Amino acid sequence: MTAVLAVKLVLAAAPTVVANARVLEAAWWSKQNLLTPSVSEAAWEKVWLALDLREQMVPRHRRFSSYAAALEAACAGQGILLAALPFAEREFGAGRLARLSKIRISSPVGYSIVMRAEIAASRRGRMLRQRLMTEIRG
Repeated sequence: MTAVLAVKLVLAAAPTVVANARVLEAAWWSKQNLLTPSVSEAAWEKVWLALDLREQMVPRHRRFSSYAAALEAACAGQGILLAALPFAEREFGAGRLARLSKIRISSPVGYSIVMRAEIAASRRGRMLRQRLMTEIRG
């Protein structure tokens, strides 16, 4: 297994949502829709710890089976997303998303090249891995 890409999660929403954000207030969070694809559901607890929000709140999760659908909902101003970097960079660059804070949370999701040991040890396997890494990093 060769690690290729680690994913970080950042708080993101449409610029209109970010403009009125009160990120350090639990009452504000209680009124927000948290757009939650399965990959980020467990990470919200890390957000509350990073923001030092110990006050009791009942966040409203809007669950998605698709990260792409949750990303589109965030861009449309329907709530707040733990956006996966580098996959959301295009939306940040285009101004469709803005960051709510500087918090970056490690995602449980990462990407790797996986091969059976005998293939990975062969000349052909090494060449394939090298070519894939060149394309990914290129």
